[in-house]
This record gives sequence, C-alpha cells and structure tokens, in this order.
Amino acid sequence: MLNSGNENQKNPPIESEVDFRDTETQSKRDEFLASIRDDSQEKEEALLQEIEKEINELEGKDDITKYIKNMYIEGYEKTTGDTELTTEDIKIIRSNQDYVYVTEDGQIVTHGETPLVTEEKLKADNQEYTQQGSKDVYSIWKDGQIIDCMTIVSENGEKRAVQVIPGDRYEEMKEYQSVLQEIGLSVEAGYTYMENFGHEKSKQGFIEAVQEQATRTEQNEQAQIMTAELENNQEMELGD
Repeated sequence: MLNSGNENQKNPPIESEVDFRDTETQSKRDEFLASIRDDSQEKEEALLQEIEKEINELEGKDDITKYIKNMYIEGYEKTTGDTELTTEDIKIIRSNQDYVYVTEDGQIVTHGETPLVTEEKLKADNQEYTQQGSKDVYSIWKDGQIIDCMTIVSENGEKRAVQVIPGDRYEEMKEYQSVLQEIGLSVEAGYTYMENFGHEKSKQGFIEAVQEQATRTEQNEQAQIMTAELENNQEMELGD
C-alpha cells in the first residue's frame, strides 16, 4: 500500500456554523421577559399599598361588607363576562351548618331545608357520602337564591377555601364554578374584622389576606401574559 505521507497529520477542525440569529432572539426574549417582571413587580407593590389604604379607610361593618361584595363582583365579571351585577343585587351571608355531606370525590354539600330530599338527590346521582360536623358556610344570595357558596377547611395547619354545593339547589349547581372560593380566605378575614372592628390585629389580618389573594391573582395573570407573548414570538420566528 502506498504511503500518502499524511497518516500522522491531524484532520483540520471542522468549523461549525453558529446561528447568531437564535442567540440574538434569545437575548431579546430574555430582556422582554425581564421587563414584564419588572413592570409586574412595580404594579404589585402599588396594588398592595392601595389595598392597605382602602381597608384603612373603611369606617364600619357596612363598608367591610360592601368591600367584600366588590371583590366578589370583580371575580364574577372575570369568570362570567357579566358586568351587570352590583352590590345592591347580592347579599353575603355566613351561616353555621350543624352538619354537611362530603362525597367520595371531596365535594361538600349542605343539607338544605329538607335533608332527606338532598340525600335522595345524592343517591340518585350515585354519590356516596358521609356526614361531617359543624361548618361555617359563606354564601352569596341573589333574587332570594344562593348563587355561590364556600367554606374554609384546615389541612396540615394550612387553611384553604373550598366550594360548597347548596343542598336545596343541588341539581342546578352540582357542576358550577365557585367565584367565592377564590376569595374565600379574604372573606373569612373580613368577617373576623367585622366582629372585631377597630382592633388593629383583625384589621391587619384582613389586609394581609386581601393582599395575598391579590398577589396570587396578579402572578397568575402575569404568567398567562408571558406564556402568550412567548408563543406569539415563536410563531413570528417560524414565519420569518
């Protein structure tokens, strides 16, 4: 075999092409997301200050009730698109249920005015259930009927709001989406402040509950905006 004389010569490195456009695009995207985060943080700080100012200006139980109603209406509008609901249209009531039904999938149902009828409805719907003891239930009433309902439960030292189905309206509401649940901890703190109006600790508890709720809402909305913008940018790049 003839010796080419190149056996010991190393092959020259293969130069790879770097897609500088992708690097530039990523840099712009990072800058864009950082600007959204900065704007979000400024907006969130202003919102928290505004909440504290608003609650500090409440002058009594009626003001607190109206404040809670307005929180509910804001969430109701976002969920349903209905902008006609006013504070005059609704009542918010807290009642103590001596017991409630809890289905196998964790749904809570009040016994209503006629517990036997509620139990028959649950059985007809093939719902296995157990009874649990006393619970405070918060409900929104409109035109003489409950339209939303929730209670507070504690698990591992953590409190959270959960949807409740009113037994008297089981058929109509067994698949509804609770708006009241989303502001549940704020509602509970608001009632505590109503019962102890003028007490600084109760007022601060209400402020913090509303601020935490607002922060969660703001963060969720910003996450949706960032996701939508990223998807939009990717579609634009594919179209280039």
